[in-house]
Amino acid sequence: ADNDVVTIKYDIDGNQKWLASFNGGSSDRGRALTTDNSGNVYVAASSRVGAFDDFLLIKYNANGSQQWVDLYDYAADDDDPVGVAVSDEGYIFVCGETDFDPSTTAIDDDIVSLRYTPWGKEIWSKAIYKSQAGISEALNAMVTGSGNTLILAGETGTSATQTDFLVIQYSSPTAIEEINLKQYGEINVYPNPFQSQTIFKTSNTNQKINNLLIFDLLGKK
Repeated sequence: ADNDVVTIKYDIDGNQKWLASFNGGSSDRGRALTTDNSGNVYVAASSRVGAFDDFLLIKYNANGSQQWVDLYDYAADDDDPVGVAVSDEGYIFVCGETDFDPSTTAIDDDIVSLRYTPWGKEIWSKAIYKSQAGISEALNAMVTGSGNTLILAGETGTSATQTDFLVIQYSSPTAIEEINLKQYGEINVYPNPFQSQTIFKTSNTNQKINNLLIFDLLGKK
């Protein structure tokens, strides 16, 4: 069937405010959604492109206008999102399950996590958790914490007949990566990380840094 992803917003009295429909493949199915502090809506869905499902992430503004769409294909098999969350800093996290090794016939789904900027640029995506036993994992819940921390909860197979609780935490770096270039020697940053000001020092006093650009985690200069 040619299914579409339908997102509907209601007011507190149950009156429909807007309806948005998205058709990205032969079969699209909404899996999860969340909102941010500005009322933007983020919909995680699966979209069948060819023979397999891929991750689909859609952002709508508070009025239901589509802002951007991202399609993600990790493995040559089904990739199915389970949850979506937005951090206080505006980063979007989508997590779900994928068959990391589709060459085997056994069901051995693994957990994949994706992180996006507020404008839909994928920052990282191949944060795969695969159990040592090679048995399937399942994702049940996800939350974001301070500093763009992502916490996942689920279960992992430790043997063919046993599963254990699974909790994973991913954290984003907040410090500036120190640089080591031959012409400048070693460049040190202190304090690091910092809020308003810091000091850059180079060990090579014969070279002068004429232009230094610093970008924050959102890519803002």
